[in-house]
Amino acid sequence: MCGQWDFTKPLQPNDVPKDLAAVFEKTMNSLCGASYKMLQLSGSQAGARNFLFICEQTLVTNPPVRHYVTVLLHVKDAGDKASIVNIARFY
Repeated sequence: MCGQWDFTKPLQPNDVPKDLAAVFEKTMNSLCGASYKMLQLSGSQAGARNFLFICEQTLVTNPPVRHYVTVLLHVKDAGDKASIVNIARFY
């Protein structure tokens, strides 16, 4: 089915393809006010253009505040910066 998510093979950070990991780092490092550590690539959608990551978010506050979040990225071209579709906190 077109557009269906594939959650069959979650990947640990060391197993994520290097080009996708580089796009993740470049995109997330461009944000101010928080840092993001990739914990897992949970799934992909739409011909491997949308990717769902589980991350640890650290807010730049005193003291720093940590949350677990999902980050949904849309990658247009390989090796390019991705668009952040959504960042949602776990409760």
